[in-house]
Amino acid sequence: MILVTLIGIKIQTYSYNGNYIITNIIDPDQLDSLNKIIKGTKTPVPSFNTSLPTNFRVGLTYKLFTKAISDSEKNKTLEVASFSLEYIQGFSDKFGSTKEPILGIGGEFNIGNVFSPRAGFGVGGREKFVVSLGIGIDNGPVMIDIGTYNVSSIFNPKGTSKLSGGLSIKFKVN
Repeated sequence: MILVTLIGIKIQTYSYNGNYIITNIIDPDQLDSLNKIIKGTKTPVPSFNTSLPTNFRVGLTYKLFTKAISDSEKNKTLEVASFSLEYIQGFSDKFGSTKEPILGIGGEFNIGNVFSPRAGFGVGGREKFVVSLGIGIDNGPVMIDIGTYNVSSIFNPKGTSKLSGGLSIKFKVN
């Protein structure tokens, strides 16, 4: 279990309440009133401790290899593809976790040891079904990974809780 303690951080709740009609967008009095509504009301909250949700995760990965065909790398094996299966069981419904189990399946295909398109899907959990896509680029000293958590949210924004994208850049140091 991980315990999160916020020390020295002022925790406040913000509330926004009001209806506003603008009749003249350049009138400073109307803009000042709108700014007061947008700023909202701050209410201090006493400090607190809370634990992050605990999840049980177990998975398997199967990798396919082939021997290199060039003479200079005769005894070297290259990863062609990998397939993964993962089971996730949350123990609470707090902070984005869910007690509903999730089964994830994914794969990656390596093209010339540089490009690695990836795809996967998850079944279960809060969103019931998610499709993820990504690509990895490995050009030697720099590795770039780009991906999204749920592609289906683009086609059905009301039926999903998240729209996300990720970018990772790693530098190899010898």
